[in-house]
This record gives sequence, structure tokens and C-alpha cells, in this order.
Amino acid sequence: MRFPRWLTEVFGGRIKRLSSAQNKWRIEGYDTFAREYYPLPGEYETQEEAGAAARARLAELAVTQAGSPELRDRVNILPPGVPGGPY
Repeated sequence: MRFPRWLTEVFGGRIKRLSSAQNKWRIEGYDTFAREYYPLPGEYETQEEAGAAARARLAELAVTQAGSPELRDRVNILPPGVPGGPY
């Protein structure tokens, strides 16, 4: 499968053929201190399920990373087919 040049330039080697597992919603974390993305477990059928998982993760971070909300890790919701990372 060939991808458009602009897509290859933007995402480089992270482009992969979509499998059935990649057709699901996912969430990823962003460490604001280290400025790094990291994968979070789980795949979701709907945006609502992914949103509920993201809210649960944010509630957990509010407890484990008490203090200034600006310094807490962030959580991103990734639609099907969108690459995360880089990890």
C-alpha cells in the first residue's frame, strides 16, 4: 500500500496498515515533566468508552500527582487509525 507523500513526511515510519485492533479508540498519556508520550492500556469501541477511560485515568492522576494541575500528566484520546506516540 502506498501512502501520500505528505502523510509519509508527517508520520514517517509510524504509518502501518490498519489491523482490526487498530480500528479502535485508544488513550495515551503525556508526561508533562519529561515531555514524553506513553501508551496506556486498553482499546475501546466508542469515543464515549475512551472518554470514560480517560476521565478515570485523570482522576487517578489527581490523586497520584497531587499539586499543580498544570504539572500533572495529560491524557489524549486517539480515534481509530491515528498513530500515537512516539513511544
